[in-house]
Amino acid sequence: MSHAALPDTAPASTSAIAQAAPNPANGPSARFFAEVGIVPGMRVLDVGCGNGDLSRFVARLVGPDGEVIAIDRNPEAMAMSRTADAGLQGAPIDYRQADLADVLPDLGRFDAIVGRRVLMYLPDATATLARLAAIAKPGAIMAFQ
Repeated sequence: MSHAALPDTAPASTSAIAQAAPNPANGPSARFFAEVGIVPGMRVLDVGCGNGDLSRFVARLVGPDGEVIAIDRNPEAMAMSRTADAGLQGAPIDYRQADLADVLPDLGRFDAIVGRRVLMYLPDATATLARLAAIAKPGAIMAFQ
């Protein structure tokens, strides 16, 4: 499957967003994350990245001058993510194994922290969000679906 390049700003039309989504079934997620304010050059953390669909979408939003770090506790899911990254357009993605229920490794600070289908699986989502907020830069975007 080929993916159209994203424009410098968030896609304006539904068809442009659908084309930008790494997986056509993820159109609603693409619309949501395209509108939260992620722009080229940002440093973004994708928590609970799973198969990497959101990581790849965000990598295209931040472009080659941006950075995406994607974490998940499941090594098999991360292996699938790396395989699916072949031909990725956008920022390279740095996949790291980490469990959100534990203390996070030192990852630096982020312009945006995103996640999809992850909060409901955490034993204490409120505590996890507080830990994530601590590594967000002032004024950072935190967007979860």
